[in-house]
Amino acid sequence: MNMGGEVETSVSEGWQWSNLVPVITTLVILVGASRTYNIIVKTNRRWRWCEAGRDVVVLHCPGRGRFAPSMSPFVLKLETFLRFANITYKLDFEEPFGVKDKTPWVTFNGEELTDSQLVIERFTQHFHLKNTLTKEQRAVAKAFTTMMDEHLIWGLRVWRYDIDRGAGFRECFHHLPFYMSLGIPVICWKMRRALWEQGIGRHSFKQVQDFVRQDLTAVSDFLGDKSYLMGEEVSTADCVVFAHLANIVYNYRRSPFHIMVTDGRSERDGGVLWVGVRCDDRGAAPGVRVCVSVRDQDEQKKEVAPGREGRGRGSLPFPRTLHSLRLTLRHEVPHLPPPRPDPLSA
Repeated sequence: MNMGGEVETSVSEGWQWSNLVPVITTLVILVGASRTYNIIVKTNRRWRWCEAGRDVVVLHCPGRGRFAPSMSPFVLKLETFLRFANITYKLDFEEPFGVKDKTPWVTFNGEELTDSQLVIERFTQHFHLKNTLTKEQRAVAKAFTTMMDEHLIWGLRVWRYDIDRGAGFRECFHHLPFYMSLGIPVICWKMRRALWEQGIGRHSFKQVQDFVRQDLTAVSDFLGDKSYLMGEEVSTADCVVFAHLANIVYNYRRSPFHIMVTDGRSERDGGVLWVGVRCDDRGAAPGVRVCVSVRDQDEQKKEVAPGREGRGRGSLPFPRTLHSLRLTLRHEVPHLPPPRPDPLSA
């Protein structure tokens, strides 16, 4: 009887495994077909990007934001640099993340470049952009770039992913896809882990606010009455500072950082840390002026007259202060032509 039972059990197990073979085969075929389809789609995209033209930059980034051209200060930074350097570029929203899983990234003459700072350095060499800064000025510009890109940004992320729990994503996008809304809690959880590992997530939020305030005050003190950070000419450091300040002003409206750069009082001397961005009427170059200074509140009230805010998709609604303040990114940028018909869809 026992031997019969053992034979029965082995036969039933063999029967179950034989039934799973078609299921496993089907799954393997589906996965293979999906990967093949993705490879073909990506290949077609890259052929299309290469047709943009010689020395034409294809900037890959997420879609336009609701209050600003982008929710990412690094996209603002790179796009501002391309505009004031008069470099022709086109936007692409189909593949916002590059091979390093970072955004933005660019396609340039068939080459894929990632990281906004590395892209700026590459274009500075390729297009032979003049660098009139002294060694000391280059050192200071590098310090400000690192402070904004590697220190201030982490303080902003504490608010966005830990304190605010990703609510800014829903506010700052025109139409957030449903599947992305479902993934926001997961993104926040992963970023909180990154904040803890980086170290800033181990501090209290009050300490984080002090870190951000110190960075902003350093920019304000160094700028003083100069037209730009390094004097009377725009440098890449101005693009960096401008991008992060614009990000705070328009993508962090409910955060305490927004108050720091609009009408909040400085703890040091009771002044006001005020942010303004000046652009000339030519629209593109140089088109960017960062003006951050600690001023007396009464002086600010006299200079800042109420104005109509700019409306429009992808525009920054800067009020009319000092001059007609408008970000050049408000002007439309040509998009890539529509994709070709996919061969697998036929």
